[in-house]
Amino acid sequence: MLLEVLGAVGVTNILARGSVFAWLRRAWGFGALLKCAMCTGWWVGVALELGLRADERWTAHSALELVVVGGVVSALATLLDFTLAYLDAHTTEKT
Repeated sequence: MLLEVLGAVGVTNILARGSVFAWLRRAWGFGALLKCAMCTGWWVGVALELGLRADERWTAHSALELVVVGGVVSALATLLDFTLAYLDAHTTEKT
């Protein structure tokens, strides 16, 4: 599960900051969601948990895990986003 969560954080980072998905962030309706690492992380975490439990019967415990995984991915993605923003602001390129 740890690798899946870390992978989801990576996917969130690519969606929210990666130049390859800049066109999607500019698209109508997706901009506000995909510019926010916290929001994107939540939905990527929820999608991860839904994918992992696709063949299982849902219970109250499963629903709680859905919220927890979404929250964990969101929190870690936000922490990574803040760290990268700090490093971008405090790093100078030497040529």
